[in-house]
Amino acid sequence: MNSPSELIRQLNYYGVHVLKGDSGIRVKLPKPLPPEAIQLLRELKRLSKAESWDEEKIIQIYVDMLARQNKRYPKGALEFTYQSRPDLLAALQKAEANYTAAYHQQDMSGCRQAISKVEAVLIKMIEAFELEHEDIWQEGRD
Repeated sequence: MNSPSELIRQLNYYGVHVLKGDSGIRVKLPKPLPPEAIQLLRELKRLSKAESWDEEKIIQIYVDMLARQNKRYPKGALEFTYQSRPDLLAALQKAEANYTAAYHQQDMSGCRQAISKVEAVLIKMIEAFELEHEDIWQEGRD
């Protein structure tokens, strides 16, 4: 399923300009309208009705996710990621950029997807750090 942000990006490719405002979505159509854009417009309309923008709610979802990960976060995991895991750092930056873009487009679905991706990357960062710093000579092991 495409998020409204992704649909808007695809519509822009076909010359359709989508503007989101307080009164809803406004669309400026090219002449002639490419047939590929019609289905995208229908999907955008369907998604627009599904969940309206709620800034407080989406910020709270992000804060809750950060609180969950903060409970697990070991000191030094971020520094470790900067030094040893540029792949995870790049993934985190991309996920955060996707969240920011969806937030500015007031796209609840896109924000939710990006928050899930940020959380998944944070979990990978923590696991990579813990694996690297795991004491393999713990008492009781041969």
